[in-house]
Order: sequence, then C-alpha cells, then structure tokens
Amino acid sequence: MNEFIFRKYDIRGVVETDFTKDVVENLGRAFGTYVLRGGGKDIAVSGDIRLTTPKLVDNLINGILSTGANVTNLGILPTPVNYFSMYELCVDGAVQVTGSHNPPEFNGFKISLNQNAFHSEKIQDLKKLINDKDFETGQGIVTVQNILPAYLNMLKSKISLNRSLKVVIDCGN
Repeated sequence: MNEFIFRKYDIRGVVETDFTKDVVENLGRAFGTYVLRGGGKDIAVSGDIRLTTPKLVDNLINGILSTGANVTNLGILPTPVNYFSMYELCVDGAVQVTGSHNPPEFNGFKISLNQNAFHSEKIQDLKKLINDKDFETGQGIVTVQNILPAYLNMLKSKISLNRSLKVVIDCGN
C-alpha cells in the first residue's frame, strides 16, 4: 500500500496503482472500525461523476459492511450533498469518493465523522488500522436513499429572490 495516499485532509492517489480492490476495502474496514469503536454504526457513502468512482464506492462499501457498520448508499452526488447527509440522516460518518480538482487518473476519499471533518492524525489512525489489520468483523446492512430532493428543498428554503435574475452558466467543468 502506498502510504503517501494518506494526506492531511483526505485520502487520494492514482486510481490504477494506489486504489486496488484490497486497499479500498481495507480503507472501508478501517473507517467502519473507527466509527464502531467510537460508538457509531451508520455511514453515508456517495461519489462524484468520475468513471472510476463506482468501483471505488462498491469496494469501500464492501469493506465497511464487513465490520458490522451499516451503509446508506447515496449514489452519485456533489460533495456538499454528502456533507448535508450527516445532518439530514443523522449518520455517524460519511465518505465522499471524489477526485476533486485533480486530473482524471486521480480519485480519493473525503471523510467526515460526527458532523466534522476527519483529518490529520485521524487519517493516520486509519492507516495504522490498515497496517495492523486491526478491524472489527460483522455484517452490516446497506440501504439506498435518494437525498437530493431533501437537499434541494433545503436550498430553496434558504433562498429568497426579490427580483428576476439573468444567469450565465459555464458547463465546462
């Protein structure tokens, strides 16, 4: 395992070399273990539109489930919706599979725990759990949920326009 994928604020690397099935499943095992040992049980998972994301999501979910933690699969969503899920669904943790601003050969994992960013030494704790193969075992359940309508309703409730707008959208990215 390339230990340099464990950055300060996320876990990211080159998909084909850094994120093998075993590495991603072990990442899921480590985070599921971390959540369970902290008294939690439920984790929301979603991903961006990169072509490599669905495979990474599946492997991550398999790893989480093998610990006994439960997964709510939110599907393909923008990262802010994943953050919203922590409040809307009252889950203990959340993971967004996203390459963010990196080139297409990259992808990664943005992790949240108890409605807070998961970073620095906590990410290093996951690496240690993986290196030590120190995982909980069990059988979690997966549910699928469409959270986008709730997110859009929340946005609409916060926006009040007193005049019409002229809008230009750059769809390049």
